[in-house]
Amino acid sequence: MSLVTPEIKKEFDERGFAVIPDVLSTSELEAYRRVFDCCVRDKDRELDERGVSEDGITLKGKRYFIHFPHRKYPELEHALFNENMAGICRSILGDQVYLYWDQCVIKYKDEESYFAWHQDSGYGGVKDHARYLTCWIALDDVHEANGTVYMLPWDRVPCTGRIEHYRSEKYKALVGYEGDDPGDPVIMKAGSIAIFTSHTLHHSGANTCNEPRRVYYTAYSKELIYRKEDNQMNGVGTPFIKNGKRVTELTLAKQ
Repeated sequence: MSLVTPEIKKEFDERGFAVIPDVLSTSELEAYRRVFDCCVRDKDRELDERGVSEDGITLKGKRYFIHFPHRKYPELEHALFNENMAGICRSILGDQVYLYWDQCVIKYKDEESYFAWHQDSGYGGVKDHARYLTCWIALDDVHEANGTVYMLPWDRVPCTGRIEHYRSEKYKALVGYEGDDPGDPVIMKAGSIAIFTSHTLHHSGANTCNEPRRVYYTAYSKELIYRKEDNQMNGVGTPFIKNGKRVTELTLAKQ
């Protein structure tokens, strides 16, 4: 049975986002938080070795975007490919689904942990693709004080298609919207999942609290996504659902 109820599906279709409450267990949350702490230590070590404090949109000690952590930590495969996620993906994308992306998104107390308005489709260098599904999995309670995400509903956006973004040195990120609408904050407990489309405009505030705000960002597509300039596949591309059935084998299950 899918966790995407008719009410949640209606909200997602009409607004471009919705929240699914209480999906992860306490033990899952604890396990994934431990992995995230390891990912930050790994990233800090890498940055120190390179003698830099910035790497793309990652700012050491402030905010982290760590791509494809499941490749190093197979414990995260369960978060990506479990039956709950399969049900969510089937409800939104249908019977053919691929894992497109996953990353650790972590904010520590700092004004520069703010992140600018954007669409997920604004990143990745791919212009022509079907909307994909983002699952924003909260590993901590998220609220306005610790830098939760703000969504701009479909009825208040300038465009529901892909918007051209530009690089902002002020925010050290891409920007796709500069209007006055503050958006709707997503307030939810750890273990809940915000789902939204890759064309949904969103941003997140700064973390003003002493504890980290950790989110596992996962994205799924109904097709493989290729870069236009070199025709190489973008993202992960692991098959997840084929003809309605899960097809991914978990690494840990084979050990």
